[in-house]
Amino acid sequence: MRCLNCKYNLENLTTNRCPECGREFDPNDLTTFDPQHIHRLRPLQRFLAAGGILYLMLFIFLSVVDLSAHRPPQQSFAVAAALAAFLWILVMLISIPTLCIMWVMRKNTH
Repeated sequence: MRCLNCKYNLENLTTNRCPECGREFDPNDLTTFDPQHIHRLRPLQRFLAAGGILYLMLFIFLSVVDLSAHRPPQQSFAVAAALAAFLWILVMLISIPTLCIMWVMRKNTH
């Protein structure tokens, strides 16, 4: 749940007042805060979940492709894991700065 004025995260506060802008809210009254953010994954959580799924898909794909090279399964899985890890690191190096830039731009618009 977020503040209606400044979108500050109001979850787990000890008082019913936004520490950012001072607006009062009632956790039992949906009209006093923005409920649309309740139980939604934060962008970082979505990013990590998507990254984990991408890594798993890459690992499976690379394992299947490498098994067709007639190597022993243990060697194929090691190669697939190494390639998937390399690609994962490459994706992180590209996407983390992009996410940071997007976050800064979003903060500047509010």
